[in-house]
Amino acid sequence: GNQLYLTINLDLQQYLDRALEGRRGSIVIMEPATGRVLAASSYPDFDPNTISVGITDEIWSSLHDDPEKPLFNRSVQATYPPGSIHKLLVAYIYLEEGNRPGMTSFETCSGRYKFGNRYFKCWKEEGHGKLDLYGSIVESCDVYFYQIGEMLSANILAEGCRVFGMDRKTGIDLPSEVTGLIPDQDYFNRKFGKGKWTRGHLLNCSIGQGDILATPVQLALITSIFANGGRMVVPHLVDRIVDTGGNEVYRGSGNSYPISRLDREAFRYVRRAMRGVVEDEMGTGRFSRVKGLASAGKT
Repeated sequence: GNQLYLTINLDLQQYLDRALEGRRGSIVIMEPATGRVLAASSYPDFDPNTISVGITDEIWSSLHDDPEKPLFNRSVQATYPPGSIHKLLVAYIYLEEGNRPGMTSFETCSGRYKFGNRYFKCWKEEGHGKLDLYGSIVESCDVYFYQIGEMLSANILAEGCRVFGMDRKTGIDLPSEVTGLIPDQDYFNRKFGKGKWTRGHLLNCSIGQGDILATPVQLALITSIFANGGRMVVPHLVDRIVDTGGNEVYRGSGNSYPISRLDREAFRYVRRAMRGVVEDEMGTGRFSRVKGLASAGKT
């Protein structure tokens, strides 16, 4: 008989559901300062009213056996390569290791990068030309990040990701949350055999591809950390629970704490570049600008 109050904004949730209809995927929208989830949509989905008071074998089979997996909550149960969002962490780790913008001369992006006898392509076929670290984030240059990946070790990359919580569950109040995968040296040794893998695997990881995996809610959390100035928050959908007497018996987690092991100079640099992704003329996120609103992001 208790009343359950959610953090969900109904209008926003319905908007996301309509936007995802007919597509596979997940969208998570979260308040960066509090971890309050304002909307979380996973599609294909199902109507929970069909199972709220019991379920027939026929309905259960139709849901369970559906190849589109409507029972699978992609927001917390699916892991994906994070793609270029991961470049934010790689740039931060590069700076945290004592490198400073401009101190290393990187190869000009011609649209591809030669490593051994293999060419790693940039998403921009004609190349980006000569960029610095700021420009490589703003324009999302793969070739620049391949070269960072060549400089850093698997363990250094993994340890930097752990600072942002990528090696563990976020603690969101939803069932069956899984964690992502942050490959380190031991992981590559187990998968390929000791001495049987190359730094080419790290080049893939440096652009968020290859073995690295994350859930959508983990990526929302990482983005929130950059947005809120470096605080770890706990994503949550339950705002509060009130009993029949009007007493609050549960309050959703609004806890946050500063990440102590954070290189503030490196962190501020990446935040500034995130603003450029949207606000700069060459930013890959420039088409998402909203007039009169200063915003930041990462494609």
